[in-house]
Amino acid sequence: PNLVQINNTVGWQIFNPTAGWGYRYGPSIIINPDNSIDMWFASPGNNGAWDYIKYRRSTDGGKTWTEDIDVLIPTPGSRDAFSCCDPGVIKFGGYYYIGYTSTEDNRGTNNHVYLARASAPTGPYSKWNGSGWGGNNPWPILSYTGDPGSFGYGEPSFVLNDNKIYVYFTNIDGDAFTDLAVCEDADDPNWPAKLVNKGHIIHRPPWLSEDSIDIKYCDSLRRFIGIATHNRMGINSNLIVWQSEDGFFWQPASFKGARVQYGAHNCGISGTESGHIDTS
Repeated sequence: PNLVQINNTVGWQIFNPTAGWGYRYGPSIIINPDNSIDMWFASPGNNGAWDYIKYRRSTDGGKTWTEDIDVLIPTPGSRDAFSCCDPGVIKFGGYYYIGYTSTEDNRGTNNHVYLARASAPTGPYSKWNGSGWGGNNPWPILSYTGDPGSFGYGEPSFVLNDNKIYVYFTNIDGDAFTDLAVCEDADDPNWPAKLVNKGHIIHRPPWLSEDSIDIKYCDSLRRFIGIATHNRMGINSNLIVWQSEDGFFWQPASFKGARVQYGAHNCGISGTESGHIDTS
């Protein structure tokens, strides 16, 4: 049954470049038990890097925010040297985990999914190195092996449910999909080594211009919920909503309300530290 319906209400703009050009995209948003909000997003990089991940915080429901600070940047001379972008954040076991997109291809294609963790939202973050955490040799947790001219893997979104870690991510290898990888044991400090790629779970037809899907679990509805921008970057930019009872099999749900902002690029849906939605 189609139980999920998301309604659009009036909000407010929280980033507006004051002097010429700038951007913030790919938001990952955590609402804490004290109702403060943590948010991470991609921004212009520096020193030859395309993107840095920045952080800001609000204590009044999102109306006002702290200044942006850089919390995750590329490691020079490494596999993620070009970029840290498209953050997906979750917290459990005493750590904040930031999943992000990067590539070794100067065309911006052939991307992989990387991961870093810290005990505080502002860092310092230690990157996954293939067998543990830290050092100057970041290694993907999900490696793309398809056509190097395609986007590849990236744009991760995390949910912790029943002690399992669900990692949703974009897979564009000619056609476009959202894929899923799962770790069955969230208690393992080196859980990225135990991720199992389950393959495609949502098809994103190119004619919909559908962007990456940000996914949370809603306990009161007992289902996973995902949102994405479609008809992105145009006059008809809007949201599309997906739902799933088990996290593997998905179907469209309902979105009602005015269209989102003209030219909308991508979106994030807020949740708890573990990637859940509290409808209260």
